Amino acid sequence: MTVNAGPTLRPLRLGEILDRAIHLYRRNFLQFVGIVAVVQIPITLIQILISLTTFSGTFTSIGDFLNNPAAAPSDPFEIFGPSYFIGASLNSLVSIIGFILLQGVATSALTSAIAGSYLGYPSSSIGAAYRSIKEKWLSVVGALLLAVVLASALAIWWLIPCFGWFTGLGMLIFLWYVIVPMLAPIVILEGESPTIA
Repeated sequence: MTVNAGPTLRPLRLGEILDRAIHLYRRNFLQFVGIVAVVQIPITLIQILISLTTFSGTFTSIGDFLNNPAAAPSDPFEIFGPSYFIGASLNSLVSIIGFILLQGVATSALTSAIAGSYLGYPSSSIGAAYRSIKEKWLSVVGALLLAVVLASALAIWWLIPCFGWFTGLGMLIFLWYVIVPMLAPIVILEGESPTIA
């Protein structure tokens, strides 16, 4: 039985990190894109359908108003109608679900596939990448929900005069651009709980 000799794990310089990342993505490009596309394409199609349905009624109302300005409604909400607000609410809900699925599930599968490829395991399929996270994806989603709660608390902190104004925005930016992208790798690769991650 032959075992693939993986790379020697050691601290890398920036040039080495970039070189290995580019090599990894070139070798597995279709698999990595496919892992994200499985989640991204359906969500995008649903959002497009909701937007088309929502704005078709709005464009009809605005067209009627432009054709007959004398019959302009006194309330601007009459132009939009209830379909606009229902569609906007549905679009927001799909965006939240999409964020959880992309940041939680797709990123977890992508992390698993990248780690396997980097360590020299044979290239697996898109389905295998998703199957490899079946026990841990709920932990990643839990960590994301904790991050959303923390972000809400930091947003409230940001509203506090003086001290909050100077520290709140920086902490929010750090949370969303440094901590949240690292949640899936920490839970998937290191096996940490959502609170530790």
